[in-house]
Amino acid sequence: MVTKSAFTQARRHLKATAFITLNQKAVLDVVYGDENYDKAWGFRLLAIDGSKIHLPNTPEIVQEFGTIKFETTLNNNQKITGEHGYALASVIYDPLNKIVVDACLAPAKTYEVDVALEQIKHTQANSLMLFDRNYPSYIFLASLTKLNRQFVGRCSKSSFKAAQKLFKHTLIDTSIVTLKASGHLNKKCKALDLPEKIKVRFVRCRLSTGEIEVLVSSLLDEKQYTAQMFKELYNLRWGIGCLYGVIKGRLKVDNFTGKTVISVKPSRRKFLRSKNFLLEDFCATIFLIGLESVLTQRASMQLFGKSSQNQHRQTVNNMVSFNAIKNFVIELFYRCSPLDKLMKTLSSWFVKDPTYVKRERDAPRKKSLARVSLNYYKRVFKPGF
Repeated sequence: MVTKSAFTQARRHLKATAFITLNQKAVLDVVYGDENYDKAWGFRLLAIDGSKIHLPNTPEIVQEFGTIKFETTLNNNQKITGEHGYALASVIYDPLNKIVVDACLAPAKTYEVDVALEQIKHTQANSLMLFDRNYPSYIFLASLTKLNRQFVGRCSKSSFKAAQKLFKHTLIDTSIVTLKASGHLNKKCKALDLPEKIKVRFVRCRLSTGEIEVLVSSLLDEKQYTAQMFKELYNLRWGIGCLYGVIKGRLKVDNFTGKTVISVKPSRRKFLRSKNFLLEDFCATIFLIGLESVLTQRASMQLFGKSSQNQHRQTVNNMVSFNAIKNFVIELFYRCSPLDKLMKTLSSWFVKDPTYVKRERDAPRKKSLARVSLNYYKRVFKPGF
């Protein structure tokens, strides 16, 4: 029998860099090794977003990553307040090919745009970035422009003046303006060697609910890129929300296998060239998501061929696929069985109990009450790995 102590001691020799290398070689190099991967308007589509990750509430980890205060109300209207250890996860995700291009963890109260500014430096020149309304600022847009990255981002009602006008005026759908850095922004741009003027396009879109969204983009050609095209493209950003659902829900990344700083932050080395602290379990989860995407390609095409027989398009159920990978991971890496035979076996698992593709989110997102979420995780939720 292997004791818990022996397992823990052996675990210390496992480095997060193993999963970093595997993700690069077995996922990114495979998908982007040629030009046959899925693109949007000829660009590599990348969505960026941040989310808080629940950490073990030990003194060492709290000192390293910090805490976030919370308040919740029970059924008897009793309020409970406190604080818990958290980290900020920032991910660059390819929603068309379903792989993570870059991921990192930072202290809980880190500004997610600051993390994103480091991550975008390692994207490709043919990338088209999608981001939500927390990101658009002159510094962020100027940084993308300097790197020659195309972008489409959602604006808040308190952002640029040109965006505010489109929120108010219903007769104007698009406008091209030149943004200028003034005051303290001008000094910051000079320090960062960023352009002091950038030309962008604002596009007004109406959702099926009647809600108005204003997008900002570097794609200025109004004939080639219409307002309706922007609406359909931005809907693809919802894929990164689904990704976090898989990371935190299906794969339970916050159920860490270690509760010390050594296990949570095994090294200060970069993950996919990011400069922030990372969790070893987080690295493994990111790799697993990309591996599942690569291995299920054949099954996905098989289910896609059956779509004409169904009202909605079928796709691989990741509850099934993650479980299959878990059962065959030794054979997969050590070649105990012939690879072709193993892939046929895996594919036969992947096509079992398929799920249906839901339409892209069009309505505003509603947050569930705490007691509703608790009931879901106690009685409905089934972890996949």
